[in-house]
Amino acid sequence: MWAFQWFVSPAARWAISRKILFAAVAVGVTATAARAQLGPPPQPAENPVTPAKVALGKALFWDEQLSSDNTVACGTCHRPARGGADARFVALPGPDGIAGTSDDMFGSPGVIRADAKNAYEPDPQHAFAPQVTGRNSPSFLHAAWADSLFWDGRAGTTFVDPQSGAVSIATGGALESQVVGPPVSSVEMAHAGRAWNEIVAKIEQSRPLVLATALPPDLVAALAADPTASTARPAASNSLSPIRAATRPIHAATPPAASPATVRS
Repeated sequence: MWAFQWFVSPAARWAISRKILFAAVAVGVTATAARAQLGPPPQPAENPVTPAKVALGKALFWDEQLSSDNTVACGTCHRPARGGADARFVALPGPDGIAGTSDDMFGSPGVIRADAKNAYEPDPQHAFAPQVTGRNSPSFLHAAWADSLFWDGRAGTTFVDPQSGAVSIATGGALESQVVGPPVSSVEMAHAGRAWNEIVAKIEQSRPLVLATALPPDLVAALAADPTASTARPAASNSLSPIRAATRPIHAATPPAASPATVRS
């Protein structure tokens, strides 16, 4: 398909393809801007944007504590300085099962494989190195306008609460549908069998962004505004769903260890 695919390595070909793609996107955005400007991102009626949610969402996006071993945040793979995508890419064998051939695929590094007790264990392909996703992380640019997300579109417009199983957003909830996937993916951010009840329990006891440095002023102000409130503390008689977590204030508690996972040979 590409004229250069027979005489450059897969990694070089991917790098060239990304440059062509980004150039095409830049041209398209410029041309579109000349005709019309995008309006504000749509908001589902069930989850309107508020200043508190903006601050909390930003904190969660950059907090590595959302992963099982405190090593991966959403922002690890979606970098604003790289167009919202991942500049890192790792080659994986394609359909032919042979590395270094023309059908190689490229993914993003995730977490080291861990069992249901969050103990590291060797992966057949990556051993004790971080696992790699089957696809490189896509850009988050314009994601708020999308009706479906992920490369295959599996995060649809209807958001189903992963804790209760109830439909929380009837339409316009692609972002909410997408965001609950990676924290329970055993390749991207989770140990085997991780569930949202466990994630919520961890967040309740976490001090936000304790592993981060050089926080921007808005997050510094949000953390200072209420240093004793909980990020995800539910009402006394209610369980907390991921979507309702966005309505809770910032929390500061006991800092976690740098990595709670143990290594098992």
